[in-house]
Amino acid sequence: MQYAGKRLRHELKYIISTGEYRCLKARLEAAMSADAHTADGGERVRSLYFDDVFDSAYHEKASGIEMRKKYRIRIYNESAALIKLECKQKFGSLTAKESATLNMDQYRVLLCGGDCSFLLNAGEMAAGMYGAVKTRLLAPSVITDYLREAYTCENGNLRVTFDSDVRAGIYETDIFSPGLITADCLEPGTLILEVKYDDFLPGYIKKMLQIPSHRREAVSKFLYCKNTQLARNPAARGFRFTAGIHQMQIRETMP
Repeated sequence: MQYAGKRLRHELKYIISTGEYRCLKARLEAAMSADAHTADGGERVRSLYFDDVFDSAYHEKASGIEMRKKYRIRIYNESAALIKLECKQKFGSLTAKESATLNMDQYRVLLCGGDCSFLLNAGEMAAGMYGAVKTRLLAPSVITDYLREAYTCENGNLRVTFDSDVRAGIYETDIFSPGLITADCLEPGTLILEVKYDDFLPGYIKKMLQIPSHRREAVSKFLYCKNTQLARNPAARGFRFTAGIHQMQIRETMP
């Protein structure tokens, strides 16, 4: 499915219990392929989300706005080998995602609010982020961190993921910080199930995914993590985390 030149995918999300997770995992392992990281116990996914001076991404998600977008930088297993800049757009229940790669110097520029004109030469999505930085003061907002298990199926280009140990960065926004302080975001004994597919969800997989308590929810790790950050660190509300500079000042004033 295409819209405005972008490939759209269906995305369904649920909060499930650890008991339901074990049941679903046992079913899916018989019909789908676990990716290499899942076979090794899962992959740690860490993202830095950006928001503008009005906290638009946060408020639009909290309000259930149908058409919205978010920018983020994502790494895997805390490694700098692959640093991805992504823009995720929502069109009701459909999503589109565009990405580009960054090097460490470019990441540091975006983290600390330096000259990010390099974005203008990195494609349409990155140029859009540059415009948001310049016109809406887009800046780092919150870190999300979780363990992901993924299962795939060629039919429908289906991907089913289980995200557990979802945690929020509390005081800083450097995804490579060795001393990053995080806090749990979900109720104990729960995790997030996500089902993503192109034009159709295979019927036999749909049956496997059925559990009595299934209720589709407007689940957002970004929203959960931002709420956790604000609860633990109220100073993050309305504060421009652009920087590195703020984090340096905290360190310098500590006894």
